[in-house]
Amino acid sequence: MALPFRVNPLIVRGLDYYNRTVFEVTTTALGAQNAVAAGGRYDDLVSAMGGTATPAIGFAAGLERLVLLLEQHPSLPKRSDIIYIAYTGQNGLKEGLILAEEMRTHGWHVELHGQEASLKSQLKKADRMGATVTLILGDQEIDTGTVLLKNMGSGQQETVPRASLPDHMQRIRNIP
Repeated sequence: MALPFRVNPLIVRGLDYYNRTVFEVTTTALGAQNAVAAGGRYDDLVSAMGGTATPAIGFAAGLERLVLLLEQHPSLPKRSDIIYIAYTGQNGLKEGLILAEEMRTHGWHVELHGQEASLKSQLKKADRMGATVTLILGDQEIDTGTVLLKNMGSGQQETVPRASLPDHMQRIRNIP
């Protein structure tokens, strides 16, 4: 993923049960409290507690520190940049995954339901997460090369040709 890193053979985690690889994610943006996440391997922990030897890895993250970093980040998605993709059936899931990746390459924050659920429950989830647009894919949309676009604020729906969806979404993004 081309993430910059530095190997530090002297890093020490505060817990004796770690073995082999340990890691720490730090930042210079938060002053003296620079650790954001840390963890490592602890292959002998379960057996030390009386259980069967079990290779393991774990980590912990400072949620408050992550929130502070996210607030400082200029490219956080604006509310108008959040798309939820709802689908029906296995073809809908497959096309939804492809569509999600395509929209992400255009700079959108995209959420896709992880398991099969009713369209009604997917739309409720989209509303709860604050998506302004839900793209709906079913067999009819897939067969016709379209996407049903639902404006979550107004409830209005329109059918958009799949090929022109990125341009259509860009116009939506530019509406204040």
